[in-house]
Amino acid sequence: TVTNAKLAQDIISGETALGATPADTDEFLVSDAGTLKRVDYSYIKAVNTPAFMIKASASQTIANSTTTLISTWAEDLDTDSAWDTSSHRFTPQEAGKYLIHVTSQFSSGDDWDISGVFIRVNGGEQGRAMARNEYYLTQSVTRIFTLNGSSDYIDFAVRHESGSDKDITNDAANRFAWGIKLIGL
Repeated sequence: TVTNAKLAQDIISGETALGATPADTDEFLVSDAGTLKRVDYSYIKAVNTPAFMIKASASQTIANSTTTLISTWAEDLDTDSAWDTSSHRFTPQEAGKYLIHVTSQFSSGDDWDISGVFIRVNGGEQGRAMARNEYYLTQSVTRIFTLNGSSDYIDFAVRHESGSDKDITNDAANRFAWGIKLIGL
């Protein structure tokens, strides 16, 4: 056991620089209320996973006055296999605070009363952007959510009140979503 009495005052000299990211099992000495303890790097490093990024993979027809799950996505990033391509949802796998974002656009330059994009948690609306659709309006929502690992999920939906069916864009620059873990619980 390393004690204060066994350490010289100049033990940390700064003569040798760390040339790479420490391995998870590399240890550091910390003082916990005056008691020296060792801690593995894995406990103090920042880990922002799980994370995902998806983009439009095809246009999708949305019926008038119907909130509809967006189901035409392609994965760009999925660090923990947490994006389910069949249910079109993100299940985080780990409890924590997550930053989630979605951007969507209808493929019409027509004007109509209302269009919106939604972030849903477990199927319930938890974040939305709604406005009068005017000339290819792009709408975005960004929120922080507390999610309980594998029992919660995030999905994305759209709605419009145009009087007829409308398509959401297949343009990945105007329809995409992402999420990243900020901190654990």
